[in-house]
Amino acid sequence: MSAANQYGDTFTAFIQKRFGQAAEIVLDDFRKRGLTYQEVAAISGFRAITVRKWCRRYGVQLKANTTDLCAKNLTIFEENFKSDALNKYNFLNRKWG
Repeated sequence: MSAANQYGDTFTAFIQKRFGQAAEIVLDDFRKRGLTYQEVAAISGFRAITVRKWCRRYGVQLKANTTDLCAKNLTIFEENFKSDALNKYNFLNRKWG
């Protein structure tokens, strides 16, 4: 694939050529299938931010891939909050003095 240009229609042309339908229809189909921005990026070969940009243009909202990140961050927070050592997660929950 040639280098992408943010001002060109490389994304729409690529989607049209690869899937045989307009990008708006393809993105809406991905939405109906429950795909995330990252999954569509992997399928299309474009970055997730590019997929998100074109979805915004067409008013299509895909699933966000946040569940893994949220669970990971919550686990990190819980482990550090319960720690006996003072850290950035628990310093406001300690008695001073």
